Amino acid sequence: MELRQHAFESPVNNETFPIGIKIVSFKMSHEWHPCCSYIRGRQSFQNGDQTTIGSAQDKAPNMNYPSCLWQRFELYKDGVLLEDDSNYIAQKSSLKDRIYKSAAYLDHSGDINYWMPDFRQRQLAIAEDGAEAIVSQIKPGDPLSTIEIALNGDVTGIDTEFTKHFENGDLLQVDNANGGIYVVSVILGDLAMEVNEPPIGVVNATANWLRIKFSNKPTLNRNFLEWIWRPTIDIWREKVLPSGSYTLKCYPKNDPFYQTTSIQSEINNITTGDAEDDIRVRIVEMDLFIASPINPKNPVIESIIIDKVGVRRFNVDGQTISSYNASVSVPKTTFALACCFQDRNAQDSTLFPETQFKIRQLDADDLYSSGELFLSRLNISYNGETKPFPSYNPRWDNDQQYLSRLYREALQGNSVLTGLPYDREGGYESFQQWIDRGLYAMIPFMKLPRDDIDNEAELVFSFSRDLVNNTCACFLFWFYKKRIQLK
Repeated sequence: MELRQHAFESPVNNETFPIGIKIVSFKMSHEWHPCCSYIRGRQSFQNGDQTTIGSAQDKAPNMNYPSCLWQRFELYKDGVLLEDDSNYIAQKSSLKDRIYKSAAYLDHSGDINYWMPDFRQRQLAIAEDGAEAIVSQIKPGDPLSTIEIALNGDVTGIDTEFTKHFENGDLLQVDNANGGIYVVSVILGDLAMEVNEPPIGVVNATANWLRIKFSNKPTLNRNFLEWIWRPTIDIWREKVLPSGSYTLKCYPKNDPFYQTTSIQSEINNITTGDAEDDIRVRIVEMDLFIASPINPKNPVIESIIIDKVGVRRFNVDGQTISSYNASVSVPKTTFALACCFQDRNAQDSTLFPETQFKIRQLDADDLYSSGELFLSRLNISYNGETKPFPSYNPRWDNDQQYLSRLYREALQGNSVLTGLPYDREGGYESFQQWIDRGLYAMIPFMKLPRDDIDNEAELVFSFSRDLVNNTCACFLFWFYKKRIQLK
């Protein structure tokens, strides 16, 4: 495999990124591999006053943050538009990577795009004083099953079974099972703990904990992060495209949206500006890398049939129990459907990332909740089939069992799309990662009416969620076949 670097026509630097369309043209005398080609960029994250972000500040790169920079892509061949995409770039990129990428990519090489679902891990990765932090997950109940932190900060339930796992000076971050509570604690002695920030709610035995340990190594400069990312146009997943003159047009989000959607905060909405509490995000450089075989051929390809992804957003309003029904027209070549939920305020506030399928809403105890976990029913009817079938009945099935089944079905659906076993070693997300990045449902359909590519079919989907405040956005994705003419 050979990679060739191509520069964009206009310089991409600190001040020019959000201005105008970013265009790169390249001429291929032989075949090339879009699936192995990518945009590589270098991006800086700083406080508004251009100082380095510290571990105590409420700022972290968004998960899969390169996808938050864009609003549209267009690919041309010999002056003719092959494909474009301008619908929910960040959401579509995140879903497709989670479906098609292996766990090895998301957990390791994917870290270059910061796929870590935990806010604190991404925060420490860029913090001036957090470069050498080692973050490890502590499973609920091991060894913290008896700990409780009261509203006044008093800690009870500490015993030697707890303290033997840690050293003096270790930091702990704790999040209530419902999400949203942010408490950093320091172990002082055998049976003592100091809470740096009083919780906004009682932290009990069901909390999730992270251990954060710092080494004595020198701090690295984390102002600048590099990323590798592929455009969301679906033809970019193809293995081979023929020779020709190609042009890729990339449309950045306007300023300040490309800055604020690139980061996440947990306590306050962060805006751009010149103060320390503000954020300053800049694209330092950016190039396109095109992959081709070392011994290329020049095949004649007049047309290809590609797998495309369509998406539609539904704004859901309701009362205590929300039952939502909708009909959608999709191409008759649709062979799989995916569904996920997100805050209505995604993109409008740094508290609500576009790339995570999460709902942060107030529950009856006025705590921030993972509202998507309150899903109690999901059904989709299409082409004479209704799935999942039989429908789960929340009267006999508790939430954890329902989500576990939904997770297993999502992996089986992924297997249909990728052709790989859903339980292969090193593949796909664990159940906890699927929860932490935001759950999604993936439903394949076996009856494929592919003989009528241009016509549309009707599908009906419905779901129920048990939540006091259940306003949210629901995204429905459909995977379908489409023929693309190349000559």
